[in-house]
Amino acid sequence: MAGVVPVIGHAQVPLPSAIATALDSIAAEPYFTDVALALGATSDAVNARTATLAAARTALVRAMAGFGVVAELEPSLEFERDLADPSDQGAWASDIDLSVSATYSRDAHAVARANLGVTNAEARLRDQLRDDLQRSLLALSARRLAERGLADAELEAALAEEALVAAAEAGAPAAELLALGATLELANNAVEREQAALADAQDGAARLGLASAVPVSSALLQGAAGTLGALAPSAIADLGVMLPTVEEHVGARSLAHDLALAVVQSSATPFNVLREVEVYGAYETSGFEVEGRAALRGGVPVVGSTLSWTNGVDDVGFVVGIGATLRLTDQTASQAAAAAQAVTAVQAAYASFLDAQVAGEVAARLAAELEFEDFALISLQLQTVQAQLGEARAMNAAERDVQRLVTAHRRAQDASERAWQRYVRSLVSYLGVTDAMWRNSVMEVR
Repeated sequence: MAGVVPVIGHAQVPLPSAIATALDSIAAEPYFTDVALALGATSDAVNARTATLAAARTALVRAMAGFGVVAELEPSLEFERDLADPSDQGAWASDIDLSVSATYSRDAHAVARANLGVTNAEARLRDQLRDDLQRSLLALSARRLAERGLADAELEAALAEEALVAAAEAGAPAAELLALGATLELANNAVEREQAALADAQDGAARLGLASAVPVSSALLQGAAGTLGALAPSAIADLGVMLPTVEEHVGARSLAHDLALAVVQSSATPFNVLREVEVYGAYETSGFEVEGRAALRGGVPVVGSTLSWTNGVDDVGFVVGIGATLRLTDQTASQAAAAAQAVTAVQAAYASFLDAQVAGEVAARLAAELEFEDFALISLQLQTVQAQLGEARAMNAAERDVQRLVTAHRRAQDASERAWQRYVRSLVSYLGVTDAMWRNSVMEVR
């Protein structure tokens, strides 16, 4: 934080050494614990998107495997009668067709789509994780503010009640007692409002999973990383947050899959004309039929075999053959040109993303660093006022001076909390720009 951050066209001014040294002594609590709890919390939305990601990965495994098995059973029951034959009284006849087919295909198009589906599911989950991180940290901060607000309101109500009781015991006039009573009622109303605000803050924290959250790592709460510097953007790697490279960014990976899909589609344009070519053969005996075929369907190699049985059939025979399907339209040439153009467009978009991403990450990092410095400096002011208040009380300073410092300390607490909230928003924005991630068991880079 005391150093210089390189930025395109800008530079962060280093802090004076005395201030930089003082900042290193500020404790990171309660914010450090907030981060550990927030990283360990899990909301219902995260659970839902985690399940979606798991389903997308299963679909990718199936697409890469290329195997498929289909079993079909077609029973039927018919009543048949020859109306031209008076002697035919009719009879019920049943038919059962049973078949099992197994196929293997190497569908690059399906694999590319499945890869894109996984990447998109990961992106949505990471967005939710970052959103939950911000909302969790802000919820914990709001709960602290609400707790302090309630404590202040209860103190004001207690003082108002004491003043009313003292005035009544001293025989104060009715008008004065009425005014003091109104003051007490206003103070009690303020207590009720603060109680409601605290309940809302607690409910919000519970919905985010913070009520039952276990810190993501107990190591975060121990050791040397206990000062405010441990929360700086430059130190987030020590909090279990991973910053992907530009190429690992979910946006880059999504474009890479788009490119793979475009290439597959462009390569398959000749098969818009030659839709299918296949070699097949079958053997049938006593109702059983074994069929096998090898085909190229839309450029996708397919090998399959089917075993079927039909009751009441005695035929014996075999068949072999070769077939093809060709289709030519007035749009064939334009479709091929469009597919080639799509490849060029995605390549350009990928290169443009990489170039813009570097500048975007630097700008977001600078914004987070500046907000952190504001937060740290305001925390330093809070620490200074707190020390002055403790010294004044120790030296039995005048009550007026103590109350002035108490008020200044209370305001500094709120200012520090608000500065923390601004930093949280800026930091999470930076994490979003960089596609930062955590929870290795869920967020695997592919």
